Amino acid sequence: MGNLNLEDYTKFHLDEEIPSLPEELFSLDLAVSRAMEQLDILKKNTGFYLFSIEEDFWELESHLQKGVKIYLDFSLIEKYKEFPDIPKDIKLITKCWIIELLTKVYPITAKKGYSDLLRALELSNGFQENKVDFLIRSIKNFKTTTGDKVMEETKKSFIRSLINFFIYTDIPVSDSYSPKLNEMYSKIREKTRARILPPAKEILIFSHYIEEYYGYLRLMQASLDEKIFYYPIIIWWKLTTIIPLRASEFCLITRDCLIYEDNKYKIRLPRSKEDFNPNRIQIIDIVEVTKEIYFLIKDYIDLTDPYGHSETLISYRAFVFCKIKVQSIAA
Repeated sequence: MGNLNLEDYTKFHLDEEIPSLPEELFSLDLAVSRAMEQLDILKKNTGFYLFSIEEDFWELESHLQKGVKIYLDFSLIEKYKEFPDIPKDIKLITKCWIIELLTKVYPITAKKGYSDLLRALELSNGFQENKVDFLIRSIKNFKTTTGDKVMEETKKSFIRSLINFFIYTDIPVSDSYSPKLNEMYSKIREKTRARILPPAKEILIFSHYIEEYYGYLRLMQASLDEKIFYYPIIIWWKLTTIIPLRASEFCLITRDCLIYEDNKYKIRLPRSKEDFNPNRIQIIDIVEVTKEIYFLIKDYIDLTDPYGHSETLISYRAFVFCKIKVQSIAA
């Protein structure tokens, strides 16, 4: 089991944002009651979220990779209850907010929202009235752990987390912070998130060399280690040229993905995100593929079975073992 790096997430997974919330008066009693109901629904629908609202340490499951855990430690926010502009029940309020988020976004996005809140509390010394401009300047000058400037989208995502929190909680200090945050948010230029495709000529050249190397592998001119090491690239290329597929979805394809029925060759593909799937239950697509792709995948499965059990199509054990051998040959 591993843990996800939050900075890596903000670099590569900004397609999901903390959503906007309707403005309404906040009642802690109602918020707790609603949060407990929502948590029960999440548990029933997903089988995860096996914690109670009373616990301070929550363990969540990543939607990107089974076995990768996401942790939230609410003891980190408790110290702020002694600050003059922070409610005494800040920890419980924040838990209710996070559960509200978990009904709308993936756990890693909710984790980011919580991390953004903690960072803002630290920078503003508990949302002090005289720290508004300092927080705004800090956001403008955000840097990564390597000292590079963060993307504008990252700043916008950070502000969105805070605005969402202020709208949800309606704490008094939000009247001082929300206008300045909204103003900054509106001034950040939104870059397009559309994927930029390479020129058709470059795609054709790349495809030519992929097919040429695939031919080399099929004719057994390559070692078994080379076949196992490079087959995932070939499978990825052949699949994604006919089926739109995120990299994360490709990595989540299960070992038992192949289906042969009614004289048709098919593959079972995970779809990790659906617009109208609020509880984030994974959607499975069954797609027809060519006979060539079907047997390419079957050949890869047969070749990598001796390396041990793998829940995913791509065998991590086989990849690591063969990578060492292929690199030693190349050296």
